Amino acid sequence: MNKILKIGTSLLELGVNELAFPLEKYEKIISYYLQSKIIILGGDILIRNKNSFKFTYESWYYNPNKNISHEENLIKSYTQAEEYLKKLPNKNVYFTVIPTIKD
Repeated sequence: MNKILKIGTSLLELGVNELAFPLEKYEKIISYYLQSKIIILGGDILIRNKNSFKFTYESWYYNPNKNISHEENLIKSYTQAEEYLKKLPNKNVYFTVIPTIKD
């Protein structure tokens, strides 16, 4: 967890208790959640201008299916996050991750 904490930037200045990650690091960030077996429920997209962030009101989400295994949900949530994030332009784009609470 410390590795991704170092990559993220706090959004407390916006009143949000989350970290924003640079888009170019998306593979590393979502792979961390996959390896930790934490389902990604979604995330928000932000633009960084100098030292401030602005939400774009774009997002993605994954709704876990109770009829499939945790492992299947984990892989589907990872795939959905990857497919969404890899399509975004890289310039000044950041994202947040909304994880499930690990059992």
